[in-house]
Amino acid sequence: MKAKDVDFSNLITLNTDQTVTGSKLYTQPIVANKIIKTGGTEDQILFANGDTTNVGNFLPKYFPHAMMQMIIEPNDDIRNQGIRIMKNKANWDSFVLTGCNADPSNRDGVWKMGSTSSQFWIQKQEDEAQDYKGLIIDFDCTILKFNNQLVAPLPTPPIGYAIQQSLVTHSDPSTYWNTGYTIFSVMNDAAKHKFSVTHRNLPLNAVIYAKKQPSSPIVWTNAVAIDCYIDPDGHIKINAI
Repeated sequence: MKAKDVDFSNLITLNTDQTVTGSKLYTQPIVANKIIKTGGTEDQILFANGDTTNVGNFLPKYFPHAMMQMIIEPNDDIRNQGIRIMKNKANWDSFVLTGCNADPSNRDGVWKMGSTSSQFWIQKQEDEAQDYKGLIIDFDCTILKFNNQLVAPLPTPPIGYAIQQSLVTHSDPSTYWNTGYTIFSVMNDAAKHKFSVTHRNLPLNAVIYAKKQPSSPIVWTNAVAIDCYIDPDGHIKINAI
């Protein structure tokens, strides 16, 4: 057979560029360096059915850098749908960072919020080494702290002043002029720590009755103001006069 008698237009050859206009069905894998879709662009993905879509519609599994915005629209139970971030299996941490910079090592202006094994935190990322900074809620939702200061429940305020009414008589020949004489105490040891750390005496307004009327009921008269105070231990003292 002479070469000029063979029509190569209906054959697929290995060393010439050809265009196939008909449909071809392959029952075995096709192995090629590349498959090019006519009119396709470098930012498209070719699906098995021949359709294409923009590569930007998909987030890569590792090190994604998406732009514009992403909208998550739950279509069922909102408690179980939406963005879900798992805990780190090594330390149980799970955080979201906002205000990030292109350089991950640049933490300026970056805020982090999320949970550890026992707390929920909102803090600046640059403060993460100082585990007391920021807003912290314990997992029982019973304690709220800001920069390690208790916000809720509200702590019992320190006792600054005390009110006590009493009628006291005494006779102590060993009491010296201008010395403190304890007549009674309104504090017990368990409550003493509630006083301010600055030790000081609290002035007390009091009077002493100099005369008793022999009547029924008994009437005390001739009230005289006395110099008395409450010391840091909670004792009510009167300066001897």
